Amino acid sequence: MTRRELRGIGQRGQMMILATFGMVVLLGFVGLVIDVGRMYVVRQQLRNACDAAVSAAAPHLPLQPSQAIAAAYDLYCRNAGGTPPPNPVNDADHTIAGTGDIVHVTTPYQGHSQRLYCSARRTVPSAFMQLLGIRSQVVSAYAVGHQTGRATPASLLSSNFSSTSRGVSTQYINRTRPDGQRYAIVIEGNNAKLGLDSQGRIRGIIATSQNIYVDSNNSVGKAFYGDTRFPNYGKGNNKTSPELLNPAPGAPSGMVFLDPNYYLEQAKAAGSGHVLHGNQTFKNTTLNGFYFVYGDVYIGKRVTGTATIAATGRIITGETGQSLTYADTVNKLLFYAGADPSLDPQTYFTSPSFNPDDHYIHLNDNNCTYRGSMYAPYGRILVESNKVAIYGSIIGDTIGITQNANNLTVSFDPLLSPPVSPGTLLIE
Repeated sequence: MTRRELRGIGQRGQMMILATFGMVVLLGFVGLVIDVGRMYVVRQQLRNACDAAVSAAAPHLPLQPSQAIAAAYDLYCRNAGGTPPPNPVNDADHTIAGTGDIVHVTTPYQGHSQRLYCSARRTVPSAFMQLLGIRSQVVSAYAVGHQTGRATPASLLSSNFSSTSRGVSTQYINRTRPDGQRYAIVIEGNNAKLGLDSQGRIRGIIATSQNIYVDSNNSVGKAFYGDTRFPNYGKGNNKTSPELLNPAPGAPSGMVFLDPNYYLEQAKAAGSGHVLHGNQTFKNTTLNGFYFVYGDVYIGKRVTGTATIAATGRIITGETGQSLTYADTVNKLLFYAGADPSLDPQTYFTSPSFNPDDHYIHLNDNNCTYRGSMYAPYGRILVESNKVAIYGSIIGDTIGITQNANNLTVSFDPLLSPPVSPGTLLIE
């Protein structure tokens, strides 16, 4: 065999070696693309499941953290597969049966009782990348949700957490059930129109987690209550009253505790003079924008304008001629009593410092028009107004409408009320 022939055989051998090496490299790249694609699909599945989990928790925050965690695991597994743990524990890792996912759910998150964090990780076996010694990859995802909205479209909404928490109530009008608990909503004024729209149709409802006491003539509305162990009390002479007095059971009210820091920041942005320290009195003036008061607020005669007033303490109205429209385009609040960033709904009603007289709204005026919602989640709302129209909702721990409050109209309009559906704002 000649030298030229030997050289040709050697070159063909080198080409075969290079071709084989190239095929291995090519297969490695193909395997990398396929495995990375699989991991991307798994990560998206985990992310979607985490998003669904924090969304499912929304109706339970901030006062039912254990139910929120259970709901989060349930909907996570509905989306990602597997079986949720029977008794999930807050701030602990759980291995999901059927998928092997490691899921972690916790609330409160970063100090916020309305936030829930859900993370998940899954070990994904490699296919082609095993040729390179990489047997598996860990894929992870997470989501953080912030609860928004409330459960029921209501013109009068009482949570009555104080009564269910420690056997006391912020209700100023002392009307009690057979077990000694005070009714969450008391209506004694006459000629009340509650939850009607501009055409007189019942759109909003009266809602409470406990029960309702009504001794009212010529009043109309529709009510739901949550504690079906006890009957509501009611009497009146209007044939439409039974719809108000004898509601369908089984509709707990639900409550969202709106962040007071939002109202503080809005007041700061409004310029000097809108963040006020100490008790304040407004009379014969026009208000404009957001006002945040460290103390109580008294609103006297002929106060007009477009404004939202948040006070760490109480808000009291008196005299005549008020005509106010909300400046709060997010939640449509006109008055927010108890807008104190230091208050925690999970502990306030059970703490030694709980005082029903600290954070309430008292409407004691005549011939006034208010556009926007009255909001006192930590206390009562007492209405003694005559010939007053409120376009929005009245939302408090308890609500009392006294015998002095005649010809009260609370018109439910979803455009003039806080959000009516519980939901989650995905913030991460």
